[in-house]
Amino acid sequence: MRQTFLLCIIFIFTSNLCRSQNSTQEILKELDQTIRNKAQYHAEKRQSIDSLQQIKHIVCGKALMNVYHELYKSYAHFQSDSALLYTKLLYAQAVKCDDQKMQEVALIKQSLTMGIMGTYHHSNAQLDHLKKRIVTPEGLLQYMHVRRTIYGWLAEYTKALSDVQESYTSLTELYRDSILTLETDPISHAVCLADKEISQGNIKAAECLLAEIKGQAKGEQLAYTLYNMGTVKRHLGQTDSLVQYMACTAIHDIRRGVTEYTALQELAVALYEQGEIERAYNYMVCAMEDATFCNARLRSIAIAEIYPIIDHAHQEVLNSESKARYMAAIAFAMLTLMTIGFAVYFYFESKRLKYAHSQLYISNSRLENANRLLGEANDDLKKLDSTKEKYITFYLNRCRSYIENIDEHRKHLLRLAKAGKFNDIIKQLKTGQYFDEEKERFFNDFDTAFLDTHPNFVKHFNELLQPEHTITPPKGGHLTPELRIFALIRLGVKDIAEIAHFLNYSLPTIYNYRSRIHAIALYPKREFEQRLMEI
Repeated sequence: MRQTFLLCIIFIFTSNLCRSQNSTQEILKELDQTIRNKAQYHAEKRQSIDSLQQIKHIVCGKALMNVYHELYKSYAHFQSDSALLYTKLLYAQAVKCDDQKMQEVALIKQSLTMGIMGTYHHSNAQLDHLKKRIVTPEGLLQYMHVRRTIYGWLAEYTKALSDVQESYTSLTELYRDSILTLETDPISHAVCLADKEISQGNIKAAECLLAEIKGQAKGEQLAYTLYNMGTVKRHLGQTDSLVQYMACTAIHDIRRGVTEYTALQELAVALYEQGEIERAYNYMVCAMEDATFCNARLRSIAIAEIYPIIDHAHQEVLNSESKARYMAAIAFAMLTLMTIGFAVYFYFESKRLKYAHSQLYISNSRLENANRLLGEANDDLKKLDSTKEKYITFYLNRCRSYIENIDEHRKHLLRLAKAGKFNDIIKQLKTGQYFDEEKERFFNDFDTAFLDTHPNFVKHFNELLQPEHTITPPKGGHLTPELRIFALIRLGVKDIAEIAHFLNYSLPTIYNYRSRIHAIALYPKREFEQRLMEI
């Protein structure tokens, strides 16, 4: 039923796209609802995978090989780590069954998956080795598709280096031309030819090709058709149509359980340029979550380039709205206080003479108590100011140090680039050592600051757990991942996506950590979190 509804939506908007603002908003609302239901689509995806997982334990031989193939297809563009695992299992089983065709499929898909994960060198190396072993026309066509895809990603990855990007672009076009000579499926051939026409600036020709096939394409072909049509509309300057096609593509991707995609990211950029900051921010966050979940490295890098700009604009909008609400609240509070003040004044003034002596004694007592409380409050404020100044100075120095480290790393990479050591650059970027070191320092700083302001947090947190499951930090002054998660919750960060983003964990990881703690807690979930906020 859901698939039928989706196809109706897509065909309505792709057969005769309306230029009005109303139609654009309607499909964007449909996309918003689709994103809100993303967890449901992922659950359906996992349910299908679980069914296959059960079958693999009761079959053998070629039947098991086919199950591995289906598991790969289920994990492809969803969870690349699992997809890579099943390409390896598929190859091993194909060797046992002496199935040459399936061996080719396994190795080709393995190369594609490694490309999605950002290991382009290993992917190309395997393809170089595999080329000599391909014996089937189907395998050769798949090989050409993967080669074209990998070099296309490399061209996108090296866009800052024009000479390098040009060479990868040339290789992309070369393999695309080879595909056009081998592809027999008319829809796939048309999609590929349209892509070539777009790259050569023949936008109208590409539009005509895509218009002919959009009513016939299904599944992955439909996604490519819609996305390319959106690209055509961008080149033609038809902004509303661009938004509609990219939104249709994003709906199609998300409802199929795809987490490695481009359309939603490009849609976010287009909406940002139109001033729809809130939607642009929400779409970019969704794209970031899915890219991280899939371990799609190139997508994560591309999102990281534009996300800070959209996030900054989003924060400015929030600050503006917050300021307006704050001023309105202040005005209302002042009016209320004035009203209460006048009422209290006249009440006490009318009673002042009658109860003068008794009120004088009471007033003096209250004054003494107020002075005492004021003195205590002033002491607390002095301590708070001292702490605030301490941590402001600390984090300013930390930010300055981080900027200097970034600049040194940039200079180092620039020196390597000038020396032509691009393999060293790629190696350093792939290891992520710099990021890991900075992340470790950041976590250490966070632990220190939090424990300084909440020195008894670990002790009181363990009092909420079963005695045999208490958590002991590996070393003094540092927190475990579980303790960091609940430290953030104690600080008021309740949104799981925000916690995952802060700690650079996937959403499933956060859920697993929380579930494990709730399982060993002395109290039910709601009471546990209430007691946590009292620490």
